[in-house]
Amino acid sequence: MGHLKRGIQGFTLLEVLVALLIVSIGLLGLAGLQVAAINNTNTSRVRGLAAIQAGSLAAAMHANPAYWQNITASTTLANIPASGSCASSACTASQVAGYDVATWTSDLASLAIPSASGGFQCTPANASGPVTCTITISWSEKTVNVNSLSSTASSAVSTASYQMVVQP
Repeated sequence: MGHLKRGIQGFTLLEVLVALLIVSIGLLGLAGLQVAAINNTNTSRVRGLAAIQAGSLAAAMHANPAYWQNITASTTLANIPASGSCASSACTASQVAGYDVATWTSDLASLAIPSASGGFQCTPANASGPVTCTITISWSEKTVNVNSLSSTASSAVSTASYQMVVQP
């Protein structure tokens, strides 16, 4: 009774290798989840910045109703009047709109949004409703696809955009 059978004294090399294989597969799965989590965090950050930037222009439009609520023709980024600095001198409503749009465009370019571009399209008031502006921000977004059949991840670049509709 004092002797153990030889077959149950310890692990065999085969059992250790199988356990190592199972742990390795689990660690590869965790690495894939880490890649997806980092990509999703970055995507959320960029989309949040775009939403904040669109909200910034919408707030500027709301703050200048003398210009934005009285447009009479379709208005875009290209036909907003250029303006100097309204920070230190009195300006007309049109000059304030030009200053706000120039500041907004400059701020958009300085953000850490890859290949960001922004614009807006405003339609004048008519019988069916008030002035309506659609603010659009587009950027390049890297997407990561984690293939469940292998341990590799591939990436591609696509164009993403954020739109906000506002009635100034």
